[in-house]
Amino acid sequence: MQQYSSLPEQNSQVDATPTVLTTIQQLRAELWLERSLNRLQNRLNDCLVNLTSNQQTGAGEAEIFQTVVNELNSVLNNSKVAIALVEPQQTVGKVCFVPTSPPQNLPSLVLKGMVKKKKNFV
Repeated sequence: MQQYSSLPEQNSQVDATPTVLTTIQQLRAELWLERSLNRLQNRLNDCLVNLTSNQQTGAGEAEIFQTVVNELNSVLNNSKVAIALVEPQQTVGKVCFVPTSPPQNLPSLVLKGMVKKKKNFV
């Protein structure tokens, strides 16, 4: 007479499913990140080529910051993105760059005031 174990038989396909799903999710996240970084790099390269061909210096920093804010806003699905500039040795900064095209379903952003500096950067 054959004896059967009370433990269920292992099914390697079923047991591996969570691992496969996790791997697929991780690969999707990595692909999204790589695609987003490539797009940002292309936009920044375009800015730098524009600036060097036109020999602009004053507006260059602003154009680069605005490009970064716009790309982050796009990649992060219209999340709240802004860049605040803090002068050296100061404890507050001014929000200077917000996305140029706010989401259609949200009211326009109007940012005024100061942002407290949380960390000292070297």
